[in-house]
Amino acid sequence: MLVVALTLAIVAAICFGIVKSISTYNTKVLIDPPAVRGFKGDELSANIVLIFKRARWIAVNPSLIQAPFGLEAKSEPKGNNVTRISMKSKYAGRLSGLTIRIEITDVLNLFSNRIETIQANFVFDSLPLSILYPIPHTRPVPLALGERSGMSSGSSLELYALKDYVPFSETKDILWKRVAGMPDERLIVRVRDSSIPKVIRIGFLEKAKRDRSQELNFMDLACEGAGMIANMLIAAGCELDVIHCSNESPTIAVNEVKDFSQLADALMSVSNAPNSSSQLEDFSEVLQKADIVICGMRELEDQVLSSVISRKPTLAVAEAKSSPLVVGEQTLIYTGIEDVRKLVSRVLEK
Repeated sequence: MLVVALTLAIVAAICFGIVKSISTYNTKVLIDPPAVRGFKGDELSANIVLIFKRARWIAVNPSLIQAPFGLEAKSEPKGNNVTRISMKSKYAGRLSGLTIRIEITDVLNLFSNRIETIQANFVFDSLPLSILYPIPHTRPVPLALGERSGMSSGSSLELYALKDYVPFSETKDILWKRVAGMPDERLIVRVRDSSIPKVIRIGFLEKAKRDRSQELNFMDLACEGAGMIANMLIAAGCELDVIHCSNESPTIAVNEVKDFSQLADALMSVSNAPNSSSQLEDFSEVLQKADIVICGMRELEDQVLSSVISRKPTLAVAEAKSSPLVVGEQTLIYTGIEDVRKLVSRVLEK
């Protein structure tokens, strides 16, 4: 009996030593895929894979998987040190990071150790539903343009002139039916009227301090409103620059948008941008460059910014207990149900 007891004591000591020796240095957590993207309300999944040394002596399981605030998550063990996590969000925007607590036990289940790791690189993109809404392509913004012509070439849907194709012209403007009926091999392209600006700059402005819940609500409505506005502008033939403040260099970030894939990237980039250390000069530069501004009602509490914003076409996200100093005539207070077409019309009429 003494020999058995001594053997068990030695084995227990070995198990204790092994369990306590396991740390984040010899335990690896992989998330596959490291980034997921879908629309708001979609349930998206990823696998959490645990890789560790001394697998014969220990068992490792995630005892806690904590998603960032605003993200609903549930997990299910799949075997072979793999746990499947399913997530969804009722907010539009980019949410990142996962906190995973790993519990390590020995083969005799005598000792345990807990390791907490933060997977900061995990990204969950929740796209706004507004970019799914169908936009008519024939006359996308009939309120704005009427029969007005810019009398020069541009990006309008209206025909301005015909000319021979030259390299780097838009192939979508080639009149294939007319080309097919011509005796020579010339390519004829349509030139669009300039009544619609070629590039529209959408400036995101977020300066006010908000708690996490307020931040999620603000960014959700800002992304939905921006998606609807951008949808209409792209359908009208415009290209977009989405600009916002950044803590990186350069301090003003510019996302070029020519299609809906780039629009999704731009909105996610904006929703993930920190705003705590940007200077007033940076916000002023965004306002100076922007043709249309997207902000919250709390940004209108700033005396300097509200005065400038009031002179721009603006989508201001409605926020409780806000006290705006100036609300311009071109400002649309947005709760998620308002029609943004008149706001788009103001931009295109400039």
